[in-house]
Amino acid sequence: MSDYDAIIIGAGHNGLVAANVLAKSGAKVLVLERAHFLGGMAATRELFDGYKHSVGAWAVLIWRQEMTERLELTKWGFELMNQWTSTCTFGAPEDTPFVMYNDLERMGRHLLEDHGPDVAAALDLVNSVAAGLPAPRLALHDGRLELGAGRGTSAVATGLAQVAEQAVGLLGEAEATRLRACYAPGCVLYFMKTHPRREWCSVACGNRVRAARHYQRARGHSAPESQEDDA
Repeated sequence: MSDYDAIIIGAGHNGLVAANVLAKSGAKVLVLERAHFLGGMAATRELFDGYKHSVGAWAVLIWRQEMTERLELTKWGFELMNQWTSTCTFGAPEDTPFVMYNDLERMGRHLLEDHGPDVAAALDLVNSVAAGLPAPRLALHDGRLELGAGRGTSAVATGLAQVAEQAVGLLGEAEATRLRACYAPGCVLYFMKTHPRREWCSVACGNRVRAARHYQRARGHSAPESQEDDA
């Protein structure tokens, strides 16, 4: 081991990048990996017969052109592709699938072109509920005019009207461009992207993603043993 300047444990994408940078700087590097494949969560594997897919790197949080240039990735056919969708719901065979696009403009086109009548009905519902928000009223208290909220039909109706009003304000303003679909498996929620690295609607969803990645990694490590047992 003294023949090496650096020993890296794990041949995932982080380990391989570290080894690349050290080797290009003149260091003699040894990379150790216990799994039977390289790349970690960035590896492409045949998950099912005839179906190859990324093991876990399905969301690029931050990517800088500097990474592509320093690692000379284009020499090896590297191409960065944006993920168009988060989830898809198929429903009945005769139904048009409902696709959750990550780009809000593409999502809007999908709603209008493929689900036009349903979208129109949903917009009518939101607008009608928002119209039920009690109008502000002036009241006289102790000789002074004060602005207060009018009385609604019920607390529930007022609450729903407030939510609808906020939805109208959000979707109709420039802030709507920051709306993103949550990348977590099984999540159907959207959130406001308030930080460049935020990809999940909640801490719980982020934890689910990390747990799924850990499971895939552990499954990949144990695959050779299970295959030998089957044999």
